[in-house]
Amino acid sequence: MIKLKFTSLLFASLILLLSCSSNKKSSATATEDSATTEIAQEKTQQDEVQEQEGFKTTDKVGTTLIATVAEIIQPIKKEGSKSVCDKVPCTAYLRVDRLVEVGRFFDYSFGEEDKIGAYFTFSLAPTSKDLFPNIEVSYPGLKVGNKIKAYILVQSPVEAFPYTVDHYEIIP
Repeated sequence: MIKLKFTSLLFASLILLLSCSSNKKSSATATEDSATTEIAQEKTQQDEVQEQEGFKTTDKVGTTLIATVAEIIQPIKKEGSKSVCDKVPCTAYLRVDRLVEVGRFFDYSFGEEDKIGAYFTFSLAPTSKDLFPNIEVSYPGLKVGNKIKAYILVQSPVEAFPYTVDHYEIIP
C-alpha cells in the first residue's frame, strides 16, 4: 500500500513537472513572439523615417554623404616637420548637401545643410609621391566650392574636426 501511494505520488509529481515545463515553453515562445513583433514594428518605423529623409542605413562603419567644401584650413607650417598635415591642408569645413547612406556608428549629430569639420586622411592637396610615397590611390585635391561624395567616419585625430573623410570623389 505504501509502495502504491509512493508510486502514485511520484507519477503525479512527474505529470505536474512536465505540465509546468510545457507552460514555461509556451510563455517563453509568447515572449519571443512579442519581442519579434516589437522589433519588426521598430524596423518599419525606421524604414519610414529613412524614406522621408531620403537615405538608407547600412551595417558599414562609415557614412556616405554629398557635401560642398565650404572652407579649407591652412596648416601652420613647421620647419623640419615630416608630417603631411604640416605641409598641406588636411582639415576643412563641409556643408552637408545630402546624406546618402548612414552607417551603424552615425550619431545623427548633423543633417543636411549643416556645416561640419572634417579631417582628410590623405589631405586636401592632390596626392603625390612626395607627400605619400607608398600610396596606391590617387586624389585630385580639393578647392572651396568643390562638391564631393565622401565616405566619412565618426572619429578624427584632430579635436576640432570630429569627422574623418576616409575617401572622396569630386562630383562634376
